[in-house]
Order: sequence, then structure tokens, then C-alpha cells
Amino acid sequence: MKKTLRADAGAYVAAALFGLLLVCRACVPGFHHVGMYFNILTQASITGILAIGMLFVLICGDIDLSIGAQTSLYGVLCVYLMKQGIVLPVAMLLTMACALVIGGTLGWLIQTRRLNSMVATIAAAVTLQGVTYIVARGLPLFNIPGSLERMVSAKIGRFSFCSLLFAGTVLLAGLILHHTYWGKFFYAVGSDESTAERAGVPVRRTRVLAFALCSLLCACGAIAFTGRIGLASLDAGGESVLDVMTAAALGGVGFQGGRGKILPVVCATLLLATLSTAFIGLRTPYYYQNLIKGGILFLAISTKITKS
Repeated sequence: MKKTLRADAGAYVAAALFGLLLVCRACVPGFHHVGMYFNILTQASITGILAIGMLFVLICGDIDLSIGAQTSLYGVLCVYLMKQGIVLPVAMLLTMACALVIGGTLGWLIQTRRLNSMVATIAAAVTLQGVTYIVARGLPLFNIPGSLERMVSAKIGRFSFCSLLFAGTVLLAGLILHHTYWGKFFYAVGSDESTAERAGVPVRRTRVLAFALCSLLCACGAIAFTGRIGLASLDAGGESVLDVMTAAALGGVGFQGGRGKILPVVCATLLLATLSTAFIGLRTPYYYQNLIKGGILFLAISTKITKS
């Protein structure tokens, strides 16, 4: 009898991260500087925030392929609101409220209409991308308000705003998943929805909450990313789906639902950021980077460690 072993995914990916760091330190220029590691943490932050949002959905047995389009929309929306004279805190709150509505509505439609989450979120991605272009009138929003750039460029010691936001997201997600009833509900729904429903788990509200949290974290990541690059791009989340799915697969998340932990996903995100930084240091062509990332994703979802 064969059994897939994913319980030690965290140990495997942590070992891989440590090994990669040693190789990079020996082979990649600049990796001996301490500042490089803080830079890797910053680089990993946005993908990590999105990956934790996706984790909620994957644990429920669903998938959200609209996170790239959502990231683009929320970055554009926040900057657009600020350009209309709305102050940064209010613009951020309105953007996050919009994200909760979009994510909650998507989860509600998937649950009540029994839609396939992959197909439904692809349709949502196309729709939201159209909305993004309408809001931005087809052009990236340059000259973003200085208050957003100042907020994102702030540091505590050597820790950037993005890395602190990532750390806060990890702590909050861990609290939700492992210390609240809703965390147990997520795992129950993903393990066996019909059994969970018979046990009294509010399946509809659980799925709506999972998608809402995913969208909320997309909004947080989008705002931070927009402030970091200094413009609201129309395709800011273009490659986020690939990176997020790779991080989830490397982190041992069960794509059938009911399985997934935060720390392995965090380690996988740091591993991908280290790999990307090494590519830049070695001046690896962009198209080779995507080839390698795609290969890693394929291996991560297809390789199984079995035992009799």
C-alpha cells in the first residue's frame, strides 16, 4: 500500500532553503553581505502574503486563480482613490472592504451554485482585469501619492515595512488556523465537506470566509507592492499565481483540501525569493527563470515519496 508523505514537508523545504543559501553564499556575488538576507525577506514578502491567503482557500479544497487579477485591481484602486483626494488610511480601508466583498461574493457563488472553483476564478480573473483597465483607463498610474511611498519605505531597524507586514500576516494566520474554531472548520470542509456539514460545520460561511481572507490579503499585498515599486501597474499580479502555487506545492499543501501548514509555505516562499535573487546575481535570462520555476512547480506537484 502506498502512502504520500507530506508531514515532513516543512523539514524538507527548510533543509532545501538552508542548502540553497550555502550554495549561493559560495557561488553568487554579494551573498556574503548581511543586507542581502534582509533584501530576500523583503522580496519574499508579497508572494508570501498572497500564498498565505491562498492557503486558506486550498485547505478548504478550492483554488483561487484570480489572485493575480485581484492584486492588479487593488493596487490601481487604492492609488485611484488617493488621486481623488481620499487620504491613505481611508483609501486602504475602502480597498480592503472592496476585497472582502469580491472574495466573499466569489466564495458564495462557488458554494451556492456548486461551481468549479478553478473555472469560476479564471472567469473572475478575466472580469477583474477588465475592471482594472476601466478604472485606470488603460494606463498604469504613475506619480503615486507620497504618503503611500513613505509608508512602504519605512523601516524598523533593518526590517522593511513589507517584511514586517509579512511577519504580522504569518502570526495572524497561524492564530486563525490553529487557535480558533474557524481554523478547524477550514480543515474539516477540505477533508470531507459532507461529513463536516453533518457535524454542524457552517460550510457556506467557512468557504465564504476563506475566499474573503484570500482577497483581503491580496489587497494588503497589492498596496504594499504598489508603494514599493512607485506605480500602480495593470499587471502587477501577472506572475503571482505561478509563484504562489509553487510555494504552496513546495510547502506540502494538499491540493485536494484538508492539509496545509503555514511555516512550510513561508520557507518555500523564502526559497523561491532566494532562487530569484541568485538568478539576478548570476544574470540569468528572464525566460530561463520562468522555465526553472515552472519545472519546480511541476516536480513539486508530481513527485511523491512513498512507502509500503
